[in-house]
Amino acid sequence: MTQTQKINYKNRISLYPLMKTKNIFFSFYKAFKDKKNDHYKILYKSKNLILYPRSTLSLLRIYQYLSIFKSKRTIFIPDFICNESLSLLRRTNAKIIFYEHDLLKSKKLISILKFNKVDIFLFVNYFGKKNRINSDLLEYINRKNITLIEDNTHCLTAFEKSFSDIEIYSPHKLFGIEDGSIIKFKDSFDYKQFNNFDLVLKRNYQDFKLRRIIDFLYLFFKRKIRKYFGYKYPKLNFNNHNSSNYKINYNLGVMSKRLFNLYYEKIDFIKKKRVSNFNSWKKNLKLILPFLKMENLEYIPYLGIVNFKNTKERTKILKQYNLYGLPFGNWPDLPPEVVQSRDKYKNAKRRFKNQITLPVHQDINSKIIENCIERCFEEYINSFKIVYSSTKKEIKILENGKIIGKFLIFYDSKNNQNILNLKFYKKFKDTYSDSRKFFYKLGRGIIKRLLIKKQFNFPQNFVLKLY
Repeated sequence: MTQTQKINYKNRISLYPLMKTKNIFFSFYKAFKDKKNDHYKILYKSKNLILYPRSTLSLLRIYQYLSIFKSKRTIFIPDFICNESLSLLRRTNAKIIFYEHDLLKSKKLISILKFNKVDIFLFVNYFGKKNRINSDLLEYINRKNITLIEDNTHCLTAFEKSFSDIEIYSPHKLFGIEDGSIIKFKDSFDYKQFNNFDLVLKRNYQDFKLRRIIDFLYLFFKRKIRKYFGYKYPKLNFNNHNSSNYKINYNLGVMSKRLFNLYYEKIDFIKKKRVSNFNSWKKNLKLILPFLKMENLEYIPYLGIVNFKNTKERTKILKQYNLYGLPFGNWPDLPPEVVQSRDKYKNAKRRFKNQITLPVHQDINSKIIENCIERCFEEYINSFKIVYSSTKKEIKILENGKIIGKFLIFYDSKNNQNILNLKFYKKFKDTYSDSRKFFYKLGRGIIKRLLIKKQFNFPQNFVLKLY
């Protein structure tokens, strides 16, 4: 375990895009050369945009605006959402009602909306994938003048079509910047009215520029140090994921807008890189963890979503690999109302328990991913105990003191070769979906370990067979 813990602090894959020195310098040059500083608006296909540091604050400000100017208070929120994003909203008088996110394509939600007299309806495009709303539900929302908010915080750019009144984006999650959230308004009048409202609020929350510069430098050097020494990944937790607390500033960071204007020029590269990294994880992970499934992409991913059928053995294996350096994560930290409910929100809780995430951002590549997977697989092989019996001509493979498989050694005199019959027990085979490719890879890995360490009088020329 000591060795494992050491590895945990040497991980080379960042969970988020990097803040690069060359981009910081180039952003100053670009700002000097081109005084126009709103190129980022091209990504969101609108000029009705308001910048904020965090989407948590954006949601608070939207609610305050709707509450004051339109007397709206009851907000409908999906059960599959990050509780941290609601932290500021919970401090208001908002009446929060959670709905089952998988009902978005059904008109069943209409009766629930009627019963609760909902004023505001929020839905999420998870991980960058466009979510579809039932046409009858959408018609009811429009007819009843319910404000429709689209949470696009996982989306790199705006979609071609949107029926929402307000959209929220979080570019700081997708680009190498300190902070950044965007509120997009469909209606120009709402945009202007909100902008005036926002200007009044900002007078009460003036950040000291020197302090924000210090904040930026602290974050920049902190990330540089982490890149050099390696990253510490949060432990996987399939009971409930607790998000980390962070300080929320009320104004945008000193470098965020400059860097944001720079990254918009690289958007095509970023899109291709994210898709490529997703497919690289998909291709290589199935060789060592065949029970994991990743979809065929039809969108630009915020994170790589990995699905599996949760069992005690599989969660133990995933946690083991997480310690070895595979950057698995949990999302979201479900709201307590969802977690504690016995009768409702079952699909949200099931989805949380049967899903993990992986970083796919533009500052990693296929080679880094392949090296990470191979290194972690070697650590997994080294976790087994090998026991050799010369009398029985067999090698037992033990995990936590229990036999999971064995090699039976035979000599084929007819063909003058050694035969290694590799057998794994049913429970272990079921855990790995009885994947022959995986068991051949595992068998070859164990043989490689034996040959390198020269633990036994192991045959040099052999044929590996699985049964």
